[in-house]
Amino acid sequence: MGSVGCAIDASIFPRNGFGKTEAARLMRVGDYFPSRESLHGDIGNDILYQLCESHPLPAACICNDGVSAEELREQEGILAGKMWVIGRSYAASPERYAYVKSGKSKKPPEGSAEGYESFFSDVAAILFEGEPCFRGCGAKEEGGEFWERAKAHASEAKGWFREALDVVHELTSKTYGLRGGSNDVDILKKVADAVTTFGSAIQEARAARDWAIIACNNESENKSDGEEESGEIRVEDQYFPLSFSSKFLHFHLPRLVFIYDSISGDILAPNHRYCYFDGSGQCVSGEVGQFKIDCNHAMGRKVGDDPSRKYFLHASKELALATAISGYFQDQKGNEDVRGAIEKGRIDVDSGIPCYINITRMIDALVTNSKKEKDKNKISHTPVDAFSGRVAWEAEADDILPIKEAESQ
Repeated sequence: MGSVGCAIDASIFPRNGFGKTEAARLMRVGDYFPSRESLHGDIGNDILYQLCESHPLPAACICNDGVSAEELREQEGILAGKMWVIGRSYAASPERYAYVKSGKSKKPPEGSAEGYESFFSDVAAILFEGEPCFRGCGAKEEGGEFWERAKAHASEAKGWFREALDVVHELTSKTYGLRGGSNDVDILKKVADAVTTFGSAIQEARAARDWAIIACNNESENKSDGEEESGEIRVEDQYFPLSFSSKFLHFHLPRLVFIYDSISGDILAPNHRYCYFDGSGQCVSGEVGQFKIDCNHAMGRKVGDDPSRKYFLHASKELALATAISGYFQDQKGNEDVRGAIEKGRIDVDSGIPCYINITRMIDALVTNSKKEKDKNKISHTPVDAFSGRVAWEAEADDILPIKEAESQ
């Protein structure tokens, strides 16, 4: 099967005076770039960035046998804390999940509300150690069918986690050039790999914990074989934690990982060939910053079954927007401090928490705070001098929807 050239073109306008538009304000750039007197308008996110900068993800070797118990417990505690605070801050906590796709799998009851307090510690232990964990359950010594199923999922979780750590470690020294080069697409593919591999690790860890719950409950209640209520725990029945995974890794790799959630995912839906947006209000000048995305193909035939593909297509549109926005930075005179801060990703202060500035969060703010115009007749023509950006790659022909078929969906 042959390959097809795919491209996403993004345009942002008006070029003249874009920095004074509502779109620019949403991105904290141009005249709205934070001043020294107001650096901490986004202190909540700044704290999360600093947390992950101070406590980065470890190298994959931490999962190897021979690592001291003390070091392992420390890393497990750090991971559990970061999952807790990032997940709950962004309403994407991995503890909120369900088995609903097949109608057969059922999340087992934990027996008490304390279970949610132990969730993050249990999952962190499973990811690092590859062994089932549920509140220090003693079913491990007894063995049994349910515990063996838990062990199988725990081993898978550790494998996915190690792979995710390897990719994150490889990406740590990378950055987008934002010039439309193929290197940016190569980096984005690895980012999509990291996001979905980490999400797979979370899925397997949750399944391992659920089977451990079933094993512990059946043992503690001394049920006979005829009374066992095993339910049906299948990883493929879970909703994939794409939102949590992208948000969690964004705070570890803020210059690389674009955020995905239901809002931005709907606005930048994979099957949409065209996307048109306005800013959410006018400035004194009366100008509303606009942007438009044009895909030369709608690349969504198999998206529903592939979280990696869904994330890549979403992030590639945001990367095209980021590439267009980089033209704005280059076009500005006397804005070297702004460009330098974007490249570095933060503004250091004499004391306190740095102000973190990154292009990925700017684009996320632009997308999620904009409105989608459904009537194409109301969309203004793209000016020839608009800031523009392109992301291009090769894809298998079977993955491409014909334009007419895509637009009819």
